[in-house]
Amino acid sequence: TEACVEDINTADVGDWVRLEDVKEKTISSRFVYQCKLRANGAVEAFCRWTPRGYEEEPGEHYDPEKIFAGTPQLWALRLILVTSLVQKRATCHFDFKRAFSHAPIDMTVYVTMPKGYVIYDDEGYELCLRLRKSSEGLKQSAANWTKVLSEFLKKDGFKQCVKEPCLWRYRLNDGKFVLVVVYVDDMYISCPDDAWLKKFFERTQKVAPCKNL
Repeated sequence: TEACVEDINTADVGDWVRLEDVKEKTISSRFVYQCKLRANGAVEAFCRWTPRGYEEEPGEHYDPEKIFAGTPQLWALRLILVTSLVQKRATCHFDFKRAFSHAPIDMTVYVTMPKGYVIYDDEGYELCLRLRKSSEGLKQSAANWTKVLSEFLKKDGFKQCVKEPCLWRYRLNDGKFVLVVVYVDDMYISCPDDAWLKKFFERTQKVAPCKNL
């Protein structure tokens, strides 16, 4: 229970409103429990509050033309690996934590709480969340996050590949290139300059909390 409460508070994706005041269709939600085995052998258990996106209505809750996720073609990932091997570069993997909850949502979505975890205000009225940001489970969340990350990379000086939109490159002062492949909320990077990479990692924290795996 504590993990569930902490997850909703950490996500901070919406504002509480009285359910009886909502005229639009609401969607329900649930808690998803997962266990992950880390590289060091440790087992990490955590909880995710997740709206049921399959209850969303096209045109009311989301734009059916904007429900894509940023997934690259296989050759783009091979390019990262081959370039790093040939030029003796190090590769790294940036993983954004709860990336979707850092992307604004452009349509109104009201979400009710899971059974057993109903929230009431001081006057006893049941509350639901009016979302301000995207969340895992919604159809449009991946596309909203892709837009946020793409805007950051462009502002940072990266150029997007025309053939593969998930592939980005940045030209360093010495003429060498940094290559980045975006895979939804992960970035795979080939960089010849460790000092530049460290500063770039710090800049990504302004988009969403990020780990260098």
